[in-house]
Order: sequence, then C-alpha cells, then structure tokens
Amino acid sequence: MLATGTVGASVKQEDREVHEGESVDVGDGTVTAYATTNSAEELSSLGVHVDDGVLASVDVDESKPHDSVAAHLSFPDAVDTLQFTFMGFHFNPVGHPPPDIYTVPHFDFHFYMMAEDAVEGIPLGVAAYDVPDEQHPSGFVFEDSRLIEPEMGEHLLDGTAPEFNDGEFTHTYVYGAYDSSIDPENPSGVEELELGDETREVPVFEGDGEGRIHFVEPMVTTEFFASLDEETSVDVTTPEAFFTDGRYPTEYVLKPDQSNGVHISIDGFEEFPGPR
Repeated sequence: MLATGTVGASVKQEDREVHEGESVDVGDGTVTAYATTNSAEELSSLGVHVDDGVLASVDVDESKPHDSVAAHLSFPDAVDTLQFTFMGFHFNPVGHPPPDIYTVPHFDFHFYMMAEDAVEGIPLGVAAYDVPDEQHPSGFVFEDSRLIEPEMGEHLLDGTAPEFNDGEFTHTYVYGAYDSSIDPENPSGVEELELGDETREVPVFEGDGEGRIHFVEPMVTTEFFASLDEETSVDVTTPEAFFTDGRYPTEYVLKPDQSNGVHISIDGFEEFPGPR
C-alpha cells in the first residue's frame, strides 16, 4: 500500500533546527520525514522518524517481499533540500534478494534525487547502461542480473560490507542508479530471469547507455533497531563526483529517541563536483 499524510512544523534540537515534513500512518504508529538546518540555515541532515508504534506493529510473518508497507514522504517545503526530492519508506517482512544476504526482516529508506513522478515511471526490466567511473562509488557493484526494480531503479551494493564478507547484515548503505533516457515503451529485447519462485521474461532497456546515481539508501534490520540504545554514525564511501555539483551526504546516522522510536538520517554533507 502507498500511504499518504500531513506536513508538520519546526522545532529546536540541540544546535540544529528540525523541520518536519510529511507524516504517514503505518501500522499503529507514524513515520515522519524531516530536515535539519544549521545556524547558517543550510541543510545539515535529511531523515525520517519511525515511532515506537510502527516498530511494534509491523508484521514479520507476512510473505510478500518489498512493498508490504511502502510510503512516499515529502520533505519540508521551507528547507532547501539540495538535489533531494522525496524519500521512500519500505518495510520488508521477508527481506529481498540477494538470498541469504538481505532475506531477513528489515527497513529500506530511499532518499531520492529524481522527481517523484519520474521514479514512479521506472519499469521492471534489465539494464544495459553504465554509470561514469567518477560517479561510481568504489567497491559498490551492480547485482548480477542488472535488474531494474519498478518504481525504484537498480541497486549498487557495497561489496566491502560485512554481509558479503562472512559477516552479518545489521545495517548497510546502498546506492541507486538509473538511465532516465530509457523509454519504458520501447525495450530492445527480453531476457529470462529467476524472480522469486518463477522464471519470467522481462524487457531489456538500453537508453543512451549512461546512467546516474539517483538515490541513497540506508537499510536496517528490525533486530538491530530492537537493540539500538545509542547513536550510531557510519561514514560511507562516496563517488568522486555526482550528476551535478553540490553538497551530498558522507554518513548515515541511526539514533534512538526517548520513546522507543528511531531516527534515520543522511548527514555530513560535503561539496562534490559534477561530471568531468
């Protein structure tokens, strides 16, 4: 289901101004997008607050991967959110591929840098394009199938993360990529893929052959959230450049509140060049 909600106000938090964006009801609780600004009124973080009611009511026994709970949330209008347009909240009760890596109950938090209607128009398919080397974060790899997830895009996974090196998935960071020149109505062919328990023919798309990073995504397991008792900040690998020059996040932060809810944010914004 795609949830909708309302927009809130601004409050003070430590040395930052917190500006509430859109809120949605999920289960027995509420998910709220927000932005924080510093004393110079510059963006310092973008985040989402998940309250205790949501964490207590999500159903880990559901069998549908991906969008058993899905919501798009707008950031506050009063804040310059740079290239970021909206965020997508997902709860995955049985996880999603790759199998035995991310097939555990977890949350996905997509921070998009593309218009919402453009994201919603992304088709299911197989990709045949590249991201320029300087815009491709080191150590991040496309999935073997190059599958374009509908209304999302492709996922670049961190090959250096613990879950790919005999460790356990607790939380991680993913980049999303897509070639916006793709015409969903004109695939170049079809390819057979194993999708869940079935083999399906999916269209192959080429576009102009050059894609770009269009979202960043912290992913966090329900088990980790249940044990989170202090702020956790994680530095992330970034590309040398992005699709346009500007400020981009260099870390994500997971923080409990005083009511058994959690904050998830992208932070540490720094200047990066555009294409070279």
